[in-house]
Amino acid sequence: MRFEFYGFWFLLNAFILVATRPTKKNMKFIWELTRPTFMPSGKVFFYAWLCLYILMSTSVCLIQNHNKNHEWSFEVILYVVFLGVSSMFTVTFFTLHQLWASTIVVFISWALSIIVTTYFFQSFLWAGWVFLAVPIWLTFALYLSFSISFNNPSSNRRISFSHNQSIKPHPQQQHQQLYSLVGDPSNTIVYK
Repeated sequence: MRFEFYGFWFLLNAFILVATRPTKKNMKFIWELTRPTFMPSGKVFFYAWLCLYILMSTSVCLIQNHNKNHEWSFEVILYVVFLGVSSMFTVTFFTLHQLWASTIVVFISWALSIIVTTYFFQSFLWAGWVFLAVPIWLTFALYLSFSISFNNPSSNRRISFSHNQSIKPHPQQQHQQLYSLVGDPSNTIVYK
């Protein structure tokens, strides 16, 4: 039983480490945005999520060990769904730079965390108390994500290019843009 606890805990943390890996190389994106004044530093986020992942995996292990038949319970499956949805934040925010999509992901994660917490409380009281920090933190993360999305409306249409490349319109499009401003010279009427 002890081996199952540590093995399961290790696998959960390994998944979390892999799921959050893209964050490191795309972290500079957040410093280009207009951020709210109440946003903590990157170190606070690192330590907060480190503590949250330890608390989450511990509560799941408590649920799994409390389960008498040692099969995957509904609560653990619900937690895995929550974890999968939560890992999509890294992709939508840091990789795709889609602020409103990442806010929707945080909202769905927040709702799932409340559901998971409720089921954990019903199944094993201590697991519910350990997991309670997750919806509390996600409430703050949802408010923060909404504030960033609201303050940066143009960032959602942003396209990243490597090596500072830019899009140049086709010459035909340049003429169409010019004609829309000035007017098409072929359609002008000359009065004599």
